[in-house]
Amino acid sequence: MRILPSRFEMVLILLSGVTVTLIYASSWRVPHGHRGVLVLFGAIRPELIPPGLHFAPPWPLGLVRMVPVEPTRQIILESLDSERLGAQPREFLTGDENLLNLSLRIDYRVGDPLEIARTGLDRIDDQLKRLAEASLTSILSNTSVNALLGAGRESVGQQFRDHLQSDSDRLALGVRVTAVHWSEVTPLKEVQESFEAAQSAVNQAAQELSQAKTAAEASRIQTSSEVAAIKAEAQGAAESVKQAASADSRRFLAILKQAKRTGFMQTAKTLWLDTVSDVLPSLKSRTLLATDQPVDLTIIRSQIVPESIVKP
Repeated sequence: MRILPSRFEMVLILLSGVTVTLIYASSWRVPHGHRGVLVLFGAIRPELIPPGLHFAPPWPLGLVRMVPVEPTRQIILESLDSERLGAQPREFLTGDENLLNLSLRIDYRVGDPLEIARTGLDRIDDQLKRLAEASLTSILSNTSVNALLGAGRESVGQQFRDHLQSDSDRLALGVRVTAVHWSEVTPLKEVQESFEAAQSAVNQAAQELSQAKTAAEASRIQTSSEVAAIKAEAQGAAESVKQAASADSRRFLAILKQAKRTGFMQTAKTLWLDTVSDVLPSLKSRTLLATDQPVDLTIIRSQIVPESIVKP
């Protein structure tokens, strides 16, 4: 009875073990939310490996590096780095030469897994943090303290994000900066009281300027209304004068036509009687005409033929 396996069986067992070992060493599982990058003979292949089970040459011939692409990563910038024991406070200088204590969070995601696999996420975090400090210093050198402490802070944050993204693209870090969140923007403790007093004065001046602009606008509106009213009144008066002049012109033409038809002397008498007739109502239709007795003008008017009466 044979207890030990034969040589053939030993070789078969050995080959089976090697085969199983090679299959196990060549299988790579890429987790969900990651991308695999194949490193073959020390060179990074340009193809990305999606999540799932895949086969690739085993180490030392090949290696699959896992790169997280979905989660948002964060780095913190602050005046005092709590991660460094014994670190000294670092103040940031604004464009108008004011020192501030700042703290902000930068959110970013993997943009190019190949670049991340080539550099490594740990090194990317360190490089991006140093790059962010340089970008922030550059942006603040052209920014006033009022912009950082007021409504312009979000605009400054957007400029910083764009500047950091541009610098990271230039250095091919393979990241995409998604957001910048300000945690703290305060002056130094030594000048806190003076700074608050100055800031209060600036705010008061801005408020008074706003009130002055409001009053000036109200005065402008009132003046415009008064000018419009005067203009309308002048236009109405001009229209009345125009209409009166037009009526006088029509009356003159009618009188001229009557004069050509009946004679100028007869027309002159008619005009005289019309004028006297307009005045007589206030004199009860009677007046003295260089005689001793009152004269009724209706008698004189009755002597004029009806056709000679001027009608405007």
